[in-house]
Amino acid sequence: TSNVGATRNSLEITAHGLMTGDTRPYSLNSTNGRVTRMYTVAGDGQAGNFSTGDEEQYFVVRVDANHIRLARTLADAMAAVPVTVDLTGAGTGTVTLTRRLSGLDAADFGIFGGDAFLTPPFVVNAVDNTRMLIGLTSLYASKNIAAGPAPALYDRLDTIERIFKPVETAGNGWSFSAVAYGGMKGVTPQANVVYGARGNQIFIAFPKAGDATQLGDFHMERIDSAVEIKDIVLDTADYETAFAVAENGVYMRTAASAATAHPWVLISQRMNNPRPQTVEFTHLGGQGVLLVGGASGVWRAFDPVAGVAWTKLGSGLPNALVSDMHFVPRDPVNYIDPRGLDRGDLLLVGTLGRGAWSVHDADAFLKDAGVIHIDGTAADNTVVIRRNHDNPSLLEIVVFIGKLRKVAPFPAQERKREVRGRANQPGRRWIRQSSGCRSGRIAVATPGRGPCPTLPHERSGRKHP
Repeated sequence: TSNVGATRNSLEITAHGLMTGDTRPYSLNSTNGRVTRMYTVAGDGQAGNFSTGDEEQYFVVRVDANHIRLARTLADAMAAVPVTVDLTGAGTGTVTLTRRLSGLDAADFGIFGGDAFLTPPFVVNAVDNTRMLIGLTSLYASKNIAAGPAPALYDRLDTIERIFKPVETAGNGWSFSAVAYGGMKGVTPQANVVYGARGNQIFIAFPKAGDATQLGDFHMERIDSAVEIKDIVLDTADYETAFAVAENGVYMRTAASAATAHPWVLISQRMNNPRPQTVEFTHLGGQGVLLVGGASGVWRAFDPVAGVAWTKLGSGLPNALVSDMHFVPRDPVNYIDPRGLDRGDLLLVGTLGRGAWSVHDADAFLKDAGVIHIDGTAADNTVVIRRNHDNPSLLEIVVFIGKLRKVAPFPAQERKREVRGRANQPGRRWIRQSSGCRSGRIAVATPGRGPCPTLPHERSGRKHP
């Protein structure tokens, strides 16, 4: 709340940093604490202007470095003799000056509120979109502003509160690098679930025992072989199962492994994707689907465990580091769609320097396993599987059916092998990619069918070669 200087008919705000005519969105410059937004408790807090409870807009008239007056119009504020509002009258209600992100401690306010180019992790709660979590040197969440019984109300990030500050130790870095917030236990949503990674340490809190409406105590788990954890995602059906990517691989945690000396287990032994940066997980077609983005694109594993098989997901992405990825499930029944626009699930991928890409109807695409089917004829067939002599990254499949010889080369790392020979299927004469080949599926097809479509990657902006 600001003091009103009766003799000057002004608001007293130390080092306010405002100029005559200002009516800017509220933020805070951490180097000097200058205020650039005021609004009242009665207002919606989103208008971003100097206003009263009925959202009447005001403009700044600068008096000096520590005092301002208010004018009703810009013309009044900019006049040679400004026409200002009488602030000394009794008025009604309470006028409050609120500093957004006021819950930051001094260290975080000084580091992250200045001019440094920093991108701290933040996330909307997976089951309650009125709540957010942000990771600086401490963990902060939207403040509970509810009065009375549940359900609790949160004001997003207009006001935040610190919920955890780890003890500085070797290996836990200087700020949080990945966060996850909220999850499911079967069909039960639970907002009070927090994962936050600093260095190679992961700090976890679950609902408080006996009172699931409250957040329980934090405990620390460590990935000893990692230096910095880049991203964390939770199993969409069980928040006690989680996946993390670090510079040296992909790790998985379960309720069972959490009871051991090493809760996080490496599961990327068979993944050829250096520098993993981002991870996503969903359940499709009765199986878990884990996606990891890194230097060689997006890779996928079904029902991930240690030693699981990984396949590269599709083609068409540019040769750039995949730095972020989001799977967006969308139920068409929740959308008004008079123009018949696509409302299927969406996979979004962000790359370093090569734009944002998407795959539409991603649910059908992701659950289609990359499998090679080689179907022979009723006669004896010879099937040869080998790497291409000139390009070892290509795998060749050669099928001899009588005197006919067909060769199908494709990127070796993109498919699993499933060979079927001597099948009684007359009329199928060659191997080619079917309509399912977007996910790496190859099948013997009946002659006359059209060519396989390419992976439907789309991006915004100019196309690059």
